[in-house]
Amino acid sequence: MYGDPETTTGSLPIYRSRVVPVPARLAPVLFERWWCETRRVSGWTQHEVIETEHGQLVMDPLTWNRSGGPSAMYPYRRVGGAVRVRAGRALPVELELAPWSASHSELGLRFTGRRVPRSAAVRRYHAFVEELLDGLGTELVDLRSLFDEEAQRRRRDAA
Repeated sequence: MYGDPETTTGSLPIYRSRVVPVPARLAPVLFERWWCETRRVSGWTQHEVIETEHGQLVMDPLTWNRSGGPSAMYPYRRVGGAVRVRAGRALPVELELAPWSASHSELGLRFTGRRVPRSAAVRRYHAFVEELLDGLGTELVDLRSLFDEEAQRRRRDAA
């Protein structure tokens, strides 16, 4: 895993990621499906909020970004936001989906702030990011299985 706390600069988590078994060709479609479903469920609110036991990620739909085209260097999709852990200050981040290999994709959360948070906030941040990326990765894998079932049903119906 990239961005392990022991390998980051000082105590600041520059980038944390999870590799998920979602093919790179399907990942952007599944990520957009997840995003649209999240927006629909929230009633198209001004900001999207994902809450976990350790904190929340507040995403700004206006920062939604698609890359210019398929590339191994740039993420497929990116959305900016802020992580709030407990009563602490919001830490600016970017959630992104990037290609990892033909059969896997990478979900990452990049810290984009300028000030280094205090060590207690960094520990809470790490706990939150681990929980967030694991949960989001599971959701994308579940969407992939639904996507596969739908494709098989369509093939059967066409035959």
